[in-house]
Amino acid sequence: MVFFARPLTASMALLCVMLAGCSAPPDLDTALDQAALDAPYPRLIPLGSLAEQGPPTNAPTPALGRIAALRARAAGLRQPVLSRSDRARLRQGANRRGL
Repeated sequence: MVFFARPLTASMALLCVMLAGCSAPPDLDTALDQAALDAPYPRLIPLGSLAEQGPPTNAPTPALGRIAALRARAAGLRQPVLSRSDRARLRQGANRRGL
């Protein structure tokens, strides 16, 4: 019974993919209004200039507070988890057992 489970699963997955391919694609042009269609293409800028600018300074105050909180949390996660004495005690226990 286990022998037939995998080919059957693969066949069912292939059938689902084939049926999904038979559906008509959505009409995306009707979702946009005429102003969006007539709008000019956005100006592209090189990524190097974005990296030089740094983070945006016009970010709203709640976003800046969240950024500061996330940076503080990241700094806390960078600290060692075990103290030196705990680490030494664990190493001694592992050496006694021959690990």
